[in-house]
Amino acid sequence: MRGDARPERLSHNCVGVHRDEVRLLGQRGTSAAAEIRRVSAISRISSQSVVGLAILALVVPGFIVGSGLAAAHSYQSIPASVPLSPAANWTQLSLTIHPPPCYGQSMVYDGKDGAVILFGGICSPGNVPSNSTWSFAGGVWKIVATTVAPPPRESASMAYDAKDGYVLLFGGFSFKGTTWTGSYNDTWKFAGGTWTNITPAVSPSPRVAGPMTYDAKDGYVVLFGGAQYFPSSSAVFNDTWAFSAGGWTNLTAGSSRAPSASYSRLGSMTFDSHDRYVLYYSWGQTWKFVAGRWTVPSANGRPAGTDFVGLTFDTAIRQVLEYGGQNSHCAGGGVCRQTWAYANGAWSHLFYSTSPPPLALPQFCYDPRDGYAVLFGGDNRSGYWDETWTYG
Repeated sequence: MRGDARPERLSHNCVGVHRDEVRLLGQRGTSAAAEIRRVSAISRISSQSVVGLAILALVVPGFIVGSGLAAAHSYQSIPASVPLSPAANWTQLSLTIHPPPCYGQSMVYDGKDGAVILFGGICSPGNVPSNSTWSFAGGVWKIVATTVAPPPRESASMAYDAKDGYVLLFGGFSFKGTTWTGSYNDTWKFAGGTWTNITPAVSPSPRVAGPMTYDAKDGYVVLFGGAQYFPSSSAVFNDTWAFSAGGWTNLTAGSSRAPSASYSRLGSMTFDSHDRYVLYYSWGQTWKFVAGRWTVPSANGRPAGTDFVGLTFDTAIRQVLEYGGQNSHCAGGGVCRQTWAYANGAWSHLFYSTSPPPLALPQFCYDPRDGYAVLFGGDNRSGYWDETWTYG
């Protein structure tokens, strides 16, 4: 089942956790990804608009809004002359119970409770903002009954804080009913099936789609950039924040350079447990963050111009995995059906006879308990997607 066609907007974050980290230290994956419309068009937002029309004012160049329900699969075939990658395989799970088709969700592996956690998004039918919480373990999706939860939102940043032992959520688009109103800067934790607001006095500014992951080497959650949107103003960021022991610390001054603010809301971030640093990717740019400093590794082989990808570290093959995204060079209207791997400072293109459909902004994270990477949802221009795939 596919959901309503929706206006393009920000994605958010998915985090995986690694067996080889102490107490399943968390790592941020896809973080997602983040899709934002052009600021120059923000004046087109009407106070009468539902969220779908409101966010239409922010347009990413080249990304076209879907016009109806997603069509039946028309996956690209892999040429017979291309060697297939033997490391693992993609498998679609046939599930009766699963989250609805949504956009801009947040997903992370909860190392303490041993399940993938999915939160929020804009869901069909009706482009309704959600604050539902789902868990995925043993190949089964379950909705988590919560008496308290963050307000409905999309494109929030989420990571597993392995040092403090809980899922961390920050920011996202705010709503009144179905009308978009701005950006949050609240901080929530999820532990033992319960959400708690832990917003400290010092916090990053309100924002959406800031890539976020747990830095297992330095022992804190890292939040980078994102964008701030209110009906009357907007901004993009490339500041860097750390979260640990319930508090935020601004690390921006400690690094003389950082990835571009212009693309931070489009990027994804994860912890590379093999090479031991936070890896950030956006628009063809690859950066690493370690010991409070941003540097550019010698990342070879990755074509420029791709964004809105799913990103996670796969413990089984000891490589960062990337899936999907948007690039004008991809067939099918610029939405990619590609699997890439990153290791030892270089990107490699992997080929499979079976893989998920072309998707931008999929949620993607590694599940160490079940031994595979989990991919859910995403967008292929024609609507929200609600398929669950595993890689392993």
